[in-house]
Amino acid sequence: MRLQRVLAEAGVAARKQCERLIETGHVEVNGERVEKLPVFVDPKEDDIRVDGKRIKPATRHVYLMWHKPARVLATPPMDEMESRPTVSDYVDHPTAPRLFPVGTLGFEASGLMLLTSNTKAATLLSHPRSKVERIYNARVKGTPTGAARSKLTKGVQVLMPERGREGPDGSFGRGKRGDGKTQPRSGTQPQRKGMDRGFDRAEREKDRPKMRRVRLEIRLLDPAKRGKPVAPEDSAAGNTSIEILTTEPRDEYVAQAMHLVGHPVRKLARLTIGPLTLREVGPGAWRELDREEMKALRAFLDGLAAQSGMKISKSGGGGRGGASAGPGKRKPRVVGGRSSVAASKESANVAAPQSHQQSEEEPGINPEDFE
Repeated sequence: MRLQRVLAEAGVAARKQCERLIETGHVEVNGERVEKLPVFVDPKEDDIRVDGKRIKPATRHVYLMWHKPARVLATPPMDEMESRPTVSDYVDHPTAPRLFPVGTLGFEASGLMLLTSNTKAATLLSHPRSKVERIYNARVKGTPTGAARSKLTKGVQVLMPERGREGPDGSFGRGKRGDGKTQPRSGTQPQRKGMDRGFDRAEREKDRPKMRRVRLEIRLLDPAKRGKPVAPEDSAAGNTSIEILTTEPRDEYVAQAMHLVGHPVRKLARLTIGPLTLREVGPGAWRELDREEMKALRAFLDGLAAQSGMKISKSGGGGRGGASAGPGKRKPRVVGGRSSVAASKESANVAAPQSHQQSEEEPGINPEDFE
């Protein structure tokens, strides 16, 4: 297991900060200072210390249920200029830097968000191929007719956004000029004929935005059975409260599908993810899953893992196999570069500090979890 991952799961700091601690000489493994990445260790066998304090490996994964309010970002801020509230403003759990959201909820949407430190579980629950059912409570314009509901059941094509495909007006694909005509691509060559025509077709296929078929099941809610009076704004605007059952992990696809059948979404709240149901949590609040919820979630994950062939670890610190001489004797495995002992000897003879190697690992994502 990578050393920076062990430190992050133990709650020392975020993964990138743990890499800086290693490169600046704050971390020792079995009495030897390590300054080069990558380093692989066994958290159960090796003696790992940060500034002289021994680090204990994480013993379990964390699963939090968070009731995301509307107009709140479900992810941490990407830069310091972000002024909108984020999940970091609401979830103050000690392991918050190591929690991954399951699925997505847009800025305007609200409802159930599952946060976990188990990246494998988050991947299984979020992947479209897992087909994890989700239930949304939505307020839409108008009342979905039988034809619209049948069309959604069969599936509608929605647009999958990609970077670099926005036009001058913010739309995807080729933009429009001021006179309403299609703007030609820069550097467009005359269409070639003969055997080269196939290459032109391949280039055109690359420029087309990707589409995805989304299937929804609409359940109309009777106002009398909901136990709540119809809101004045609903009756005046002709809005209808419905329940949406789908396996799509992204709520933006749900909103696109409803818009395409003529019923734009006014309000969207997620109620369930697989076996989990939002309960006993007010807007903005969070709590850890109770025993019954964890039992149901583990059984559900085991079923998904059996289908995909991925193993779900129930503990946070799982090391690689192999014999060990015990703490203080086993040397860390350093892949690439020089050993830490040789680096420390050379650094003593050089006055100027040397630049350290930059880790190529993505922040917050461990490639080992997807092998």
